[in-house]
Amino acid sequence: MRKLPLFGVVAIALLLAGCKSDEEKAISSMIDKMNEQVAVLKTIKDPASAKAAAPKLQAIAADMKKLSDSADKLKPTPEEQKKLEEKYKKEMTATAEALMKEMGRIMKDPKLNTPELQAALSGMK
Repeated sequence: MRKLPLFGVVAIALLLAGCKSDEEKAISSMIDKMNEQVAVLKTIKDPASAKAAAPKLQAIAADMKKLSDSADKLKPTPEEQKKLEEKYKKEMTATAEALMKEMGRIMKDPKLNTPELQAALSGMK
């Protein structure tokens, strides 16, 4: 069996990534940003880490707002919308559950729920 050189694998990956529709790119990007939020929330272990996480969460929320604004301009057909929901439902649900779990963990601990973090989390709506 002949191995593909690394640049061949990268080229194929880039070509396949380019096959996504604008709607798919928007959903995929939004899920990526939600996963970033989860990753940042998982780093919160004490008041100092909560304070440090706040600007990171604010930046992610700003990115998500831009993505949302762009996605609002897309007009998939009802058939396309259904396909997208079916394709991304499992990943979106898992990501949303992880996000809610981390937010719940932080909200239950008054030491972690700093004013800075509260302000950042309010921007995640």
